[in-house]
Amino acid sequence: MKISKKDYNTFMDWAQKYFRKAREATSDTVLEKFQKEYRTATKRMKKHTKNIGLKAYIGRHIFRNSPWLKSVKGIWQVNPGEDFCAYCLNELDKEIYLFDLNDHYYCDYECMEEMFSLMSELEDDEEKQHLAVEVEEPWDSYWSDCQMLFDQFRDLKPDSRYYVSKEVEATAENHLDILLLIQRIKHVIYSGVYDSVWMNGGHDGPSAWHTYQMLQSLEKDLEKLQELEEKMKDKREPQKVVYRIWNFASTLPEKRSRSMFNRLRRKYKCGEFKEVNASLWDVEDEAVMQYIVGCFKDVRLPYSVEKQLYCELCEKPYSNIETNYNRGKDDYYYCDDCYRYYKDGFK
Repeated sequence: MKISKKDYNTFMDWAQKYFRKAREATSDTVLEKFQKEYRTATKRMKKHTKNIGLKAYIGRHIFRNSPWLKSVKGIWQVNPGEDFCAYCLNELDKEIYLFDLNDHYYCDYECMEEMFSLMSELEDDEEKQHLAVEVEEPWDSYWSDCQMLFDQFRDLKPDSRYYVSKEVEATAENHLDILLLIQRIKHVIYSGVYDSVWMNGGHDGPSAWHTYQMLQSLEKDLEKLQELEEKMKDKREPQKVVYRIWNFASTLPEKRSRSMFNRLRRKYKCGEFKEVNASLWDVEDEAVMQYIVGCFKDVRLPYSVEKQLYCELCEKPYSNIETNYNRGKDDYYYCDDCYRYYKDGFK
């Protein structure tokens, strides 16, 4: 009978942390250590595996199927290969990783430094010297560039992967995010810092090669993001506009103003404009606005017109359009609050 998924996950999480430092152990040792910390879980697991015993179950059904362990003469030893971090044993991202000159792969600098520190400790321990493996940083002339790009790469890659791997809705938020991401990637790969790597194609050593691979990956994402941005630009609707007309009806008899309003309302039955009050009308269609203004001129009714745009994010109208102060990278206008919130995505 299988143990529960909850107990399995509890055991594997613990075992993963245990083997980071221990590097090898027998099933007996693992079970002894585990049950000291998780007595209740151990009891449940023993109950479900009483036919073959928990120790045998751990070896046959858990550790034997583990991708980062191997059995050597009855002892389980860490064997992460290329798909798992050499130190923390977490599965590696296919593109976001570091390596040393001894073909060990790592999630990040922290794991690499922990691995180097651990191997140093094992080498100084006579009883555990056999567990130490050679680890050496790729100290070539491009290692500092590789380190710097890796920090930028692991920040950019998840964001670019999110947008290029699926179809996203053509919203203002997505459009601004994509435009900002394009800018961030360009700032990295075309900054001039990595010109020598671009020129030699990454053939000046392992660090140069890894740096070149990361640059190429970002460049491919950049091309896809630019294509996506063009499609999104075509899909987005024009910015909603409203013409706010003050007709100063208080200067004329109410009956005359109301008569004009009713005449206009009969002409435009589909709701192209609405009466906010007797003196203030909102119109979305420019042709309708021009007609209304013409009517006002005919009866010599004082008026004023203010063009307002609806913010693309909060959809509230605002009238500060005389300057490009709130104009985004997507060439749409935004209210002050949304502009401040999304300021990194604007010009």
